[in-house]
Amino acid sequence: MFSRVVPLLLCVALLPQVTGCSGYKTEKLAPASFDPARGTLVGITTSGGQEIRFDEAAEVRRDTVYATVHGAPFVIPVGEVQRAWVREPDEGRTAVRSFGLLAGMVIVALGVGAILGALY
Repeated sequence: MFSRVVPLLLCVALLPQVTGCSGYKTEKLAPASFDPARGTLVGITTSGGQEIRFDEAAEVRRDTVYATVHGAPFVIPVGEVQRAWVREPDEGRTAVRSFGLLAGMVIVALGVGAILGALY
């Protein structure tokens, strides 16, 4: 039985890495505090109060935001941006999800091992 459970547990331990289980959070920051290395720009609030969500991550080059909105190119000067919506990894949530998933899989693996052991 031990020789069957160990490979199963090893596969279970690798499942979070294979599934890419991770959490993200979106923060609305002042444009001056946006750091591209910290996260991706997923939307903005204009100085006029209009909220615009981008189709994919935007680029900031010099003093201009370049993005795609509803399939069309979108360009706006940074000076007209009130808030930048930054999506960044949430390490705490990712860790909790990974450990919870791993614990659940270990319990299932032990249950399956016990059932298979009882059958043989």
